[in-house]
Amino acid sequence: MGVSEESIEILGDGFRVCIEFQHGTLRIDADGEQVLTWSAAETGTDLHEKNGAYDETAAFVAGLQPGATLSPTMEEGIATMHAIVAMQQGQTWEA
Repeated sequence: MGVSEESIEILGDGFRVCIEFQHGTLRIDADGEQVLTWSAAETGTDLHEKNGAYDETAAFVAGLQPGATLSPTMEEGIATMHAIVAMQQGQTWEA
């Protein structure tokens, strides 16, 4: 059994950017030297807090309470889906 990992690595002439979403970290290298490292969480924070899973679950449960609303809304979710499909198809537009 493994853990799914979401990361992005961007490479260019003389630079590398690595974003690891599971751990909430960012690293930037320029000309082979680390120039920036950043973490969304303090050292020693549990993984479910680092990656936002705990906060997302708490917000979802709070949104289920009487009189509460869930966020994002269905309309916001649909707008995001349209944007993703457009980007996958190479389309752009202005709002």
